[in-house]
Amino acid sequence: MDKTLKIILAILFFLCLADMPYGFYQFVRFAGLIGFAILAYQAN
Repeated sequence: MDKTLKIILAILFFLCLADMPYGFYQFVRFAGLIGFAILAYQAN
């Protein structure tokens, strides 16, 4: 689960380098919030 979540987040962040619509960046921000919250909870 950890590795899969990290790979998904990395792909989303690399896609942010492309010219995407603003809604995509809002989605990435929300997905990053949830993803990093899960990783922080598991690390604790």
